Amino acid sequence: MKDGRLSFLILLLFFGISGVFLSAEEPPGILESGKEGNAFLLLLRERLKEDPGYRQAVLDRRGAELSLRQLKKVGIPYISLTGSRDGLSLVNGEIQPLTLNPEIIWTHVLGTEIGFQAPVTIGGDAVMEAVSFTVTRPLLSSDDVNELKARALLLRTQEKEINARAAVRLQLMKDILLGYVEQQRLEINRCSMEVLEKELEAAVDRDTLRSLQRDIIRAKRAILQAEQTLSDLDPRITADAGTLFRQAQEAAKDWLEGFPQPMNLPDSSLAEEAQEHTLAAAELEKRRWIFDYLPNPWIGFALDYTFPDGRLDWSLSLQFSFTLLDRGERALAVFRRDEQPELERLRLIQTRKNLERDFRQALMGYELLEFDLQLQEFAVEEAVEEEEYAERLYRAGFTSREAFTLAQMDREAEELTMTELRYTMLLRKLELLAFYDKTGKTDE
Repeated sequence: MKDGRLSFLILLLFFGISGVFLSAEEPPGILESGKEGNAFLLLLRERLKEDPGYRQAVLDRRGAELSLRQLKKVGIPYISLTGSRDGLSLVNGEIQPLTLNPEIIWTHVLGTEIGFQAPVTIGGDAVMEAVSFTVTRPLLSSDDVNELKARALLLRTQEKEINARAAVRLQLMKDILLGYVEQQRLEINRCSMEVLEKELEAAVDRDTLRSLQRDIIRAKRAILQAEQTLSDLDPRITADAGTLFRQAQEAAKDWLEGFPQPMNLPDSSLAEEAQEHTLAAAELEKRRWIFDYLPNPWIGFALDYTFPDGRLDWSLSLQFSFTLLDRGERALAVFRRDEQPELERLRLIQTRKNLERDFRQALMGYELLEFDLQLQEFAVEEAVEEEEYAERLYRAGFTSREAFTLAQMDREAEELTMTELRYTMLLRKLELLAFYDKTGKTDE
């Protein structure tokens, strides 16, 4: 009876430990949250849900976090419960005894694997026959190298996730810009075409007729092109492009708050940090070149306590497999260990060069837009002056209402181009912001 109570207490302890570790961590959400009622942020969230590249990046990052956590958080064990081969069986109306084998295994504890087993036979009373404790490890452990590689993988997957999120965000903002601008241009061209058709009806001069006909054809072409562009866009955008356009600008300004000035490439990035870890792992492997010529035996130690006689047994074991003769595979492995650090060092240099080139190109694109914006300011000023001049002529009776309306349409078109350029500058800043989002040390 004492054995039954002891067996029950051990099983209770086992399941209690299981519950603690299974509830130890709450997985993070897969999607960034948006402000309640903000149409742009809600649409961005939907776009993230719908993008397979982003979702795959999140999965890859979660997997990399798990791999590193397995190496770092050695206090969290694997816990399993295995039944007997026949399971729960009924023979001639009688329930047969069921053997349960709970097992707890800790891995990567200084390169060692620690296990605990306590098989319990349940049939009437719970009977524990034995308890075993095992410790095994390879003679030559590579956990430190594997941890460096796991950290490098985590950093790379974090960068991949940041890139995927930024790509979805930028594409959505570009689609909103396109939808808003095309809707405005469509309205401008429709108004212009109505005015041109009225002027065509009143025109007598042959050259004027030809010029108006060309302008009408251009307007019809622009209308058709705008309608086709809008039909290809996400209907969630075209349904309320104006609101989304305004909210996208507000969100961009929030994201860009505290944007660094002057804009210089940061000293480090996730890609460089990942490559530094990879280089450190390669240098460790190079110093251990002899490992490829040595057997790597597994050393084991076991303690077994048997009930009810109270006998304690222990054992030591050594297992290994060693190839005495190969066809050059080990020599190639040693050469790879010797060459890999230099390769990774060159990749680190190339990573920095690529970042500098991409940053220069993004910065150049932003600076060119500043010049375009300055030139467009002149175009808007000229269009405003033309409109004012046309208005004075119209009020004085020297020109038609249609000519004044066309001047208004020209001014609206130039102002729309100005709005488009300013919005595009926000996009360029967001592209530059990505270089700062991918900085800073990342630890588990």
